[in-house]
Amino acid sequence: MITARIVVLTIALIAGGLAAYLASGLGDKPPPAEAITLQTVDVLVAKSDIGLGQTVTAEALQWQTWPAATASNNFIRRNDRPGATTQIAGSIARAPFIAGEPVRATETRSDDQAPKRGETIKVVRYGVSSPTTLQK
Repeated sequence: MITARIVVLTIALIAGGLAAYLASGLGDKPPPAEAITLQTVDVLVAKSDIGLGQTVTAEALQWQTWPAATASNNFIRRNDRPGATTQIAGSIARAPFIAGEPVRATETRSDDQAPKRGETIKVVRYGVSSPTTLQK
């Protein structure tokens, strides 16, 4: 009977020592994972909210790093148009921009694109179009 107790105690001590060794993490460790590099581009975004019809200022725009995979071709990129902040400054917002939203060239209109006084424009209301002279 004493022999059986000694055998069980020995097996318990070996199992406890093995468990402590595995829990301590002294075994083989996997090599550290490589850092993943993400391709990025600088995109022109609204620094603050810009309302519909509001004049865009250079202070309301900033460059922000953006993942290249998710950057649309419609976004204004720094490597394509490095002076875009000064080029777009003074234009009129055709759509509202929320702070941090990328600016698209199609959503701004410069003064030379805006209709002038006395110029005939086409107004579409409820599916019916009619020529109208702009009066200011």
